[in-house]
Amino acid sequence: MYNTDTPGALPSVQAARLYVDNLNTKGGLKVDKKAIRYRLIESEVSSNPSSAMLAARELIYELHVDAIIGPNQSLLAAEAAAVAEVANIPLISQGSTNPIVTQNKKFVFQIAFNDQEQGVALAKAAHRVIKPEKLVIIYGLSDPASRAVGESFINKFQELGGQLHKVLTYSLINEKLEKQLASIAQDQPDWILLPNRYDESLQQAKLLRASGFNGLFLGSDNWSIIDSPKQPVLDGSIMTHHWHPQLIQVEVSSARFFSDYIARFEEPPTSMSALTYDAFDVLTYSLKQCKGSKSELAKQISTLSGFPGITGQISLNGKERVREPIFLKIRAGESYLWTSQE
Repeated sequence: MYNTDTPGALPSVQAARLYVDNLNTKGGLKVDKKAIRYRLIESEVSSNPSSAMLAARELIYELHVDAIIGPNQSLLAAEAAAVAEVANIPLISQGSTNPIVTQNKKFVFQIAFNDQEQGVALAKAAHRVIKPEKLVIIYGLSDPASRAVGESFINKFQELGGQLHKVLTYSLINEKLEKQLASIAQDQPDWILLPNRYDESLQQAKLLRASGFNGLFLGSDNWSIIDSPKQPVLDGSIMTHHWHPQLIQVEVSSARFFSDYIARFEEPPTSMSALTYDAFDVLTYSLKQCKGSKSELAKQISTLSGFPGITGQISLNGKERVREPIFLKIRAGESYLWTSQE
């Protein structure tokens, strides 16, 4: 299940096709000496959450699927998850980051790290490595992801003893907000956290630069959709992310996935490609282990620990992945892995 309105849709679909074709070419999934071949059903949804709910109903009650991978976005995943939970059908959302997706559910899981973990990781990096002299945080109250990252950052940064210069929250981008951004730019902080929607973050960054801001930005995985390295206003900035091609240098599974993906689609995979491939691999591994009902399959997924995924080791604490995000630094139109040693 994928949202056709986002750039992450095609990479997700391509990764799903690659995984299923690779598995079936090798004879399928072996369970009790029987070979089970996957049948991939691609279900398109729009950005309207009700679209995801209707798609989940169709997949479960009309097409009788055994499991669902997706949707990627939290609001859509939450709607599909509610349907899957009632029907006792395992659903793995590979890209959603809001804990509401899995809240009070036994059949729904997330492969990506959540928004709170991003905020905490950014706060640790800011306090221990970046050490800003004048830090400003700007986040949206109406976007659950932005708010969760912003609030968890504030809590952790202050817990560590960090001092915030200013916190600005907003509901809409309007003339009042633009004036506030101009005022912040004139105050010349050295770092600004912008964990907002990709379109809003880019607009705000451009407004801040136009008003004279010369510092650097911190961002979340929300930035991934705007192809952040290609945006000059974000040069020098640091963001959280799920996967990066540089990981193929240290992860054997990532290297194999990277080469297979390029050979098939003639373009490099994205983080959403990697997360989708991992979601299918988690499902396959769990099916091998359980040999039983969908309830047993869900239980097997929930107890997964130390599984070697494309995006690193996967351990699910009942529902959500236990893992800190990676960091990327943007420089001269490219991104690369950033560590605390820099």
